[in-house]
Amino acid sequence: MITDPLAAALRGLGGYLDAGAQWRDHVFRRTESELRRWHAVNDRLATPADVAARQQDIRAAAADLLGARVPADPPAARTTGVVRTSAYRIEKLIIEAGPGRGITANLYRPERLDGPAGAVLVLCGHAAESKAYPQYQAVAARLARNGLVALVVDPFGQGERRQFPDRPDLAQPTADHLRSGTECWWAGRSSGRYFVRDAMRAVDFLAARPEVDPARIGVTGNSGGGTQTALLMMIDDRIAAAAPATFLTSRGHYLRTGQAQDPEQVIIGGTAAGLDHEDALIAMAPRPVLVLAADYDFFPIEGTVASVQRAGRAYRILGAEDRLRLHRTRGGHAYHPELAQAACAFFVEHLGGDRDRPLDETEPEPLDPAELACTRTGQLITDGEFTATIADLSRVDSERVGVAEPVPDRLAWLAGQVEAGRDPAADPYPRWFPATDHDLGGTAARVRPVYWWSERDLVNAALLITPADRPYRSLTLALFPDGTAEADRHRDRFAALIDEDRAILVLDVRGVGALAPHPLGSRFPDPESGTRYRLTCDLLWLGDSPAAGQTYDVRRCLELIARDPELDHGDRPLDLCGVGSASLLGALVAQLDPARFRTVTLSGLTAATDPAEWRTVLPGFSTVFDPPWVIDPTNKEHP
Repeated sequence: MITDPLAAALRGLGGYLDAGAQWRDHVFRRTESELRRWHAVNDRLATPADVAARQQDIRAAAADLLGARVPADPPAARTTGVVRTSAYRIEKLIIEAGPGRGITANLYRPERLDGPAGAVLVLCGHAAESKAYPQYQAVAARLARNGLVALVVDPFGQGERRQFPDRPDLAQPTADHLRSGTECWWAGRSSGRYFVRDAMRAVDFLAARPEVDPARIGVTGNSGGGTQTALLMMIDDRIAAAAPATFLTSRGHYLRTGQAQDPEQVIIGGTAAGLDHEDALIAMAPRPVLVLAADYDFFPIEGTVASVQRAGRAYRILGAEDRLRLHRTRGGHAYHPELAQAACAFFVEHLGGDRDRPLDETEPEPLDPAELACTRTGQLITDGEFTATIADLSRVDSERVGVAEPVPDRLAWLAGQVEAGRDPAADPYPRWFPATDHDLGGTAARVRPVYWWSERDLVNAALLITPADRPYRSLTLALFPDGTAEADRHRDRFAALIDEDRAILVLDVRGVGALAPHPLGSRFPDPESGTRYRLTCDLLWLGDSPAAGQTYDVRRCLELIARDPELDHGDRPLDLCGVGSASLLGALVAQLDPARFRTVTLSGLTAATDPAEWRTVLPGFSTVFDPPWVIDPTNKEHP
């Protein structure tokens, strides 16, 4: 009897395939295919009418995925204090953006204004201090010293708008955004819509200020603020000029870096709908845009240059080639002083300001963050009046489904999620490896590895574990979070089943067990920035998800069980067992194929469908299925 790990023979799939590259290559192939398809659309632009039609399509897609601008009365604002300098004053504001929703902001207003001036909305990147971060203070101060009004706003999860102030583990903006953004993913939407919604309300506020000319409002921001800037450029046609900084690159170039994205930077279905970075620029044409970039940024400069060059086609067609520019600096990821100077000169040129005197390029001295605070307690949510979080807003949007929007047929919706975009192999070509006998604590078991093709470029794998010396009388399809890689942890469970003449098929779906992907990028060591998270983000951009693809794999495995002569399953009973995060796959398959199983046993399903869990996310699930479904999806008991 062999005492080696049960899955030893599956490692490397016997040397036949590089299984660790398959899932990554599959995601990259699909993504790059969509990018090429939509790049070809932009390459065919030839006339002003073509550009206008493409802009309309970009805005419609962005509005559909992120929410359209809804004209509304300008928001009221409370002034909680004023800081004065010799050249400008800073009004400390709470903008009343909606019911229970406030935006903490600093308005930099030049002391000397002869009439309504141009204004710039400054959107913050992932700095915990947000509007009080020295670099963002400096951007706003430069603008104000040169005759422009600047409004710097705290986004959700930063500055005075932390959503979980009592959670030290969520103190960093990226952690805060992951928690709230994941819940939005379960609802089938990007949390980016709520960042953009706030930005549009900030524009509403600026447009109504008496010292601001509403026809001369621009926007800038770097990193996550650059993301918000790019999204606003695609949706809000009131933006007169834009300067996205240290973000804009291309999806294709960023894809190959293996780096992470915050949930608000992931537009579910965005790649499939034709939204790439160049499209934010095309949407702005012929309005002026200055792309600010750092050569050593983790947003690849190669993609930045390529997107500016490609979007230049639309500007040339409209006779405005000089209105799209790129300014680069040698440095890493930051809103460098050189970039801030370039942005200031750009906005003074296009939005007005003190054009009659040389630019004041003195580096501003940052104020202490406490001087810029707008709230009593340091956090808007603990002040007690404006407590709405992204999760709250998402739930309100979900409640509209069934009222303003039809509720889809659940099984039809689920089948669509699981089957859409698949490329099934015409023949699974199962490859069985030689069987070996193992001792499971006194129980003799025979283990036979196998792999087969689920899609044309993706294999699945499994371990068939049977009694060593007699036929089996029923088969249990076992789904574990790590598939066959954790088979040894279940030896006692397997032994008990074999003693009852029951066989077990331990399944590896895509990305699991022997099919786990090779590491993709190593810049960020935390799990949320790891390979699985990154591939999850890329699939969401395609309107897909790991859970949908893995559920498809389980269904393909059912076909193998029914047809493969080596399994020789015949009419023997089939049971389904799902454990931990893999219990979701079992529950979904039990919904779609209930007649296939004698019993369905699921453990850990509540945790697997927790709105904070990104590893199992199935976009739209929480708006289609009510919680009770997880208890009894096939009228069988599920502990």
